[in-house]
Amino acid sequence: MTRTVTISPSSQAMRKRQEARDYAARVLDPVLDPAMQYLRMQKPAPNRVLPTLLSYLKEKADGEELEPDRSKLKLPPMPREKFPTEFLTPILCELVKEMPPKEEVLASLIAKVELAMGAKAE
Repeated sequence: MTRTVTISPSSQAMRKRQEARDYAARVLDPVLDPAMQYLRMQKPAPNRVLPTLLSYLKEKADGEELEPDRSKLKLPPMPREKFPTEFLTPILCELVKEMPPKEEVLASLIAKVELAMGAKAE
């Protein structure tokens, strides 16, 4: 006779997951959504994604919004499915673990992107 054992996450683990989702939706999404839209419209080469993102974030921190290259606006935006997101996963994981306050998230994101660029250069 074979028994099936179902293991479900603890209530503490489920609470932490929900806190992470809430934090991402409330704090990270308002910063990342426009940045990802900019990248999709700018269509940087794979080796230029992080530098392009960093430029956008720094301009945003200075109170300006970068506009995509007008010549690239004639082309359709990069489909969401084809957009490379693997570079973003470790950055987001760190931000969600640290959960910096809303007013510090942009600076933290810039620092994480700079760190990721340094790691890629090595």
